[in-house]
Amino acid sequence: MVGKEKLKEVVLSNQEFISNQVRDMIKRENIRLPEKLNKVIILYGVRRSGKTFVLFDLFKRYKDTSLYIDFE
Repeated sequence: MVGKEKLKEVVLSNQEFISNQVRDMIKRENIRLPEKLNKVIILYGVRRSGKTFVLFDLFKRYKDTSLYIDFE
């Protein structure tokens, strides 16, 4: 059961970090995601292009239905 507790800790830590520490994000243009797809969406691109901050923005906008896990 240690695995479940560790995963819960990681999820809560990521939620807290995004909610409290990530500020002043630049809104990205021309990024459109399906409204009601009910599937996993993969966001990919070149290094340092802003993918993580797009995900942070999505997490903040859809906090009740989003889950962000950083496995680093």
